Amino acid sequence: MNFVSPVRVLIADDHPLVRAGVAATLNDPEAYQIVGQAKNTAETLAMVLEHRPHLLILDLQMEDFRPASLIQQCLEFDALLKVLILSSRSNPDDLAPLQHLGIHGFLVKEEGPDCLLQAVRVVLSGQQWFSQQVSQNLKIMREENRNSALPAFSTREMQVVRELVRGKDNQAIADALQLSKNSIRRYVTQIFQKLDVKNRMEAVVRLNERGIS
Repeated sequence: MNFVSPVRVLIADDHPLVRAGVAATLNDPEAYQIVGQAKNTAETLAMVLEHRPHLLILDLQMEDFRPASLIQQCLEFDALLKVLILSSRSNPDDLAPLQHLGIHGFLVKEEGPDCLLQAVRVVLSGQQWFSQQVSQNLKIMREENRNSALPAFSTREMQVVRELVRGKDNQAIADALQLSKNSIRRYVTQIFQKLDVKNRMEAVVRLNERGIS
């Protein structure tokens, strides 16, 4: 593991029996220290701030829960935090908002304690771990995104697109294409509108999904 033992673990799930089951599975004081058990979003965030866990085991169906927002806040507070999703659902609607948030694993609740232990060990080692069902759904989603048609970009917009995915700012793109910075700003705005995104990061992600890199 990349962490000094015992690894501090926070369990967030609105079902007491699930929290107890996860805690029992990780009942190895030399390896793991359960620093808290949260039942909702507010408790989860407060315990992350207070206890600075190494690993957050997080349910996706807690009450009043917006997982993308919570995960983003937790990782902004501690970029080293490992996030392992524990969920009874693994359909594309659940997975799509999480793809680019930097989660480290996704475990389906139907799997047994041995799978949980394996997932925890792999995630703490710095790798990703996904249940087979989740991996299959992610593969399907990537194929669907790759096959999605690109918006109808003009020739000039397509030139700007290719510079965008290389990470260039507006001035660098202007220099490369021998255009004014204002012209590039206008093209970038048009590209954002066609992609239905708000910023460069979202645009690059959307373009990468469609095979432009």
